[in-house]
Amino acid sequence: MPETTALGAAMAAGAAEGVSVWSLSPEDLSEVTSEKLEPQINPEESEFRYARWKKAVQKSMNWETTEPVCNGNEGEMSIFSSIPLGFSIMGSMLMLVGAKTIIILESERRFE
Repeated sequence: MPETTALGAAMAAGAAEGVSVWSLSPEDLSEVTSEKLEPQINPEESEFRYARWKKAVQKSMNWETTEPVCNGNEGEMSIFSSIPLGFSIMGSMLMLVGAKTIIILESERRFE
């Protein structure tokens, strides 16, 4: 069965209490067809690819950092690194003030 995730989900749903369209007892599972999948590459190629994969994993270890982003000079943060956050904060404030103003103007207009 190449797609065991879908089969497992279908079996779990079908065997749920109150549904009972699928039995999970071993004697009833004999109808599930399966096939044996064999590798299509030789063992040497497999080992080579596995070694490359392990090397890639090793290179990706500890790449994250908690240090501030620098502009190329050691220890000197760029002033531009805070611009996106500033735009986000200012934009949110402007939207709140604008919404509050519209609500006040609408309520005043209704009472005129």
